[in-house]
Amino acid sequence: MVRRRTFLAILLSIGSGGCLRLSQDESTATPGATASSTPGSTTAGGPATQTGTATATPPPEPTPDSPLGISDAGLKPLVADAHTSALAGRSFTIEFQHTDVVDGDRRLDTMTRYRDNRTQAASYDGLIRGLVNAGLFDTVRRTETDGQVRFSATASQPSDGGTQHLPWWIAREGDRVESFSGEATIRASGIVESLTATLEVVRDDRLETHRSQLHVTDVGSTTLDMPSWVQTA
Repeated sequence: MVRRRTFLAILLSIGSGGCLRLSQDESTATPGATASSTPGSTTAGGPATQTGTATATPPPEPTPDSPLGISDAGLKPLVADAHTSALAGRSFTIEFQHTDVVDGDRRLDTMTRYRDNRTQAASYDGLIRGLVNAGLFDTVRRTETDGQVRFSATASQPSDGGTQHLPWWIAREGDRVESFSGEATIRASGIVESLTATLEVVRDDRLETHRSQLHVTDVGSTTLDMPSWVQTA
């Protein structure tokens, strides 16, 4: 049985390649200084040598060579926070597709959400956080094309994170992630440009297959014609 649902959410708004090694050669940090971000990001350079009283400094903002949640160890769920922050106040288009196979019954849901400076739509940060937490994205490659830096990450097995943070329609408490494969492409700004994940979940001794695909396009150029009823509502 195939069920397809398409939603358009329009809400009022208030507002090169190679394995990634974030060493001092690739980092923008000053030689000899320690550049650290929030937990989950990469520390570049070596320990700072100081004389006298040491003064604590606030962590710097992520740089194009080390967006929040990306390190030489792979992806961390913090990429979801960087993704949401990078899209805040900007227009974008999100295309999402999810497929379930349960007891041979294939169910397909498709949802496309748009946003411009007058509307608001979900950035799917919860889904991103759950999938990155469930899969072991331990292989990251940095590429640069026409001056645009992107990070590509792959996962071929589940992580130790289990089902924590996964949406209820993928896994619930007591379920077990049996297998996981995924690919993600992240812009230097932190925007998760694409994320595809397939995972098998064991629930009550029954094997379910879930596949999610997320694509973000037209950042800064998405526009919508507001319905006439918005001005009169």
